[in-house]
Amino acid sequence: MSKNTLSYADQINQQRLEKDNLFKNSATSPLTSLSLSTFTGLSYFPVDERYRISGILVKDSTPAVVQLNTSTGRNVGVERFGIARFGFDGKSFELVVYKTGNLNDFADAPGQLFIPFKDLTSGIQSHPAGRYLLISVNEGSNQVELDFNKAFNPLNSYNPALESIIAPEENMAGLSFTVGQRKFEDRK
Repeated sequence: MSKNTLSYADQINQQRLEKDNLFKNSATSPLTSLSLSTFTGLSYFPVDERYRISGILVKDSTPAVVQLNTSTGRNVGVERFGIARFGFDGKSFELVVYKTGNLNDFADAPGQLFIPFKDLTSGIQSHPAGRYLLISVNEGSNQVELDFNKAFNPLNSYNPALESIIAPEENMAGLSFTVGQRKFEDRK
């Protein structure tokens, strides 16, 4: 069965299996050798299509490099791209969008847009430093899809020796995104 004929939930679950396979391979895994020896898969919230949200991207008039904190206590310059505005459960939200540049967490997606965010699950059910969401914008449009089912943990959640950006306070969403990847410690 091709990916196009799969249901939305099955497509997400297929992507999750592919990620697990990358993590099981020592050549592509960010896991420590100890974690890799016992790794059976990552832990995810159930897929919920309500968290596949349409939004509007408002680009910054002048791109600027801002300093974001990392898991190693350093600051790193990241290009701020704009703000994603969206609604959920009758409330409006805004999250700052950045370009991945050549950050370690995005070696396979250089120059793509991403949102490092925290929500009410951070530190309880999801990674304390937040999760990431890759987004794309259609050429000539300001419409953006924010699919929080695809939210994933930064690399340092698997291996503390790896440096990752900590989601900035301005990207603290005041709701629970109970979709996407859970804390690495919660895996089964």
